[in-house]
Amino acid sequence: MVIKMSARAKKLKKSVITGIILIALFSSMVTPSNAKLLSLNVGLINLSSLVDISWTNISQPIVPRGKPAKLQLAVEYDVSRGGIIPGAADFAFRIYSGERIDVKLSIVEKPSWADISLSTYDVDFIIGNQIPMTKKVEMTITLDEDAPAYLQGKITIKASVGTLDKIFVPALRGFEKSFDLIFTPEYLPLVNPQVAGPNRQKIGPMDTAVFPIEVENMGNERTTVFFAVKNLTGEWKAIVTDSVTIDVGQKSTVYLTIQPPRGFGYHYDVETFTISVIPKRATDLSNTGPARIVTVQVESQGVSLIGGEIILPPIIIAAAVIIGIAYYLNQKKLKK
Repeated sequence: MVIKMSARAKKLKKSVITGIILIALFSSMVTPSNAKLLSLNVGLINLSSLVDISWTNISQPIVPRGKPAKLQLAVEYDVSRGGIIPGAADFAFRIYSGERIDVKLSIVEKPSWADISLSTYDVDFIIGNQIPMTKKVEMTITLDEDAPAYLQGKITIKASVGTLDKIFVPALRGFEKSFDLIFTPEYLPLVNPQVAGPNRQKIGPMDTAVFPIEVENMGNERTTVFFAVKNLTGEWKAIVTDSVTIDVGQKSTVYLTIQPPRGFGYHYDVETFTISVIPKRATDLSNTGPARIVTVQVESQGVSLIGGEIILPPIIIAAAVIIGIAYYLNQKKLKK
């Protein structure tokens, strides 16, 4: 007798759940004139798609114009189940088992200096008992050279799922939500030094060669540029501006001054000079970029009188003595 009552109770429960599902279906098809009746049935059985997007933190800033950064996004799909009658939503959910769900991803916001792409924009899931389910999507981030150093950039990804309908079962409602990803561009120490004019000059040994060097900050932050002459040899002298600070996208000119050997006498000297140009972040000089090189050549030819004030007096005195002696000997010979 107890067994028969238990079977009847289970059958009654199943009938009640089926009836509730049919009522929910009927309520979903009512016309606007029956809106009051619809409000009475809302909440009986609730099924709704849920999507969450997570990612591993970007611990290191991304280098502009460098290797593209790869980021793994975890797209998770789940179904929210609820309602007034316990168990009814779970029963309805099982009816959707085996159905294909398409989660559509789209990039709705990104910085103008960033190029963002996803390995796929459609992530497919099959509804089953193994939920929530997670799939990986790779995001590629490439930054332009004008990406502002150490200023946060934001990428907004929207995930959306359409509503899924079945006959005699409450609809599996759709989903839409936006997710924000924050990242940071690295400092780009990029400068372009060029000699403004010819990089070879021909001068006399008593002249001075001046080379204007124009430097453009092509990086993404205010940069201090340091200059140094690397291969100064012999009696050549070279002086260049120690450093200059340049704003993003701006240019500045420094001057390299070279003096050839100026010892007294005739000269023919040719020398090539290498100037090292090193960019550093203006607010943190320990953040240094690779050195750039500027090369110039100077040819010096001619007579130099510099130093003659030391050499000429003894020569003149010696010449006078020789002339005097020669004159004396000549006069003595004439008298004989």
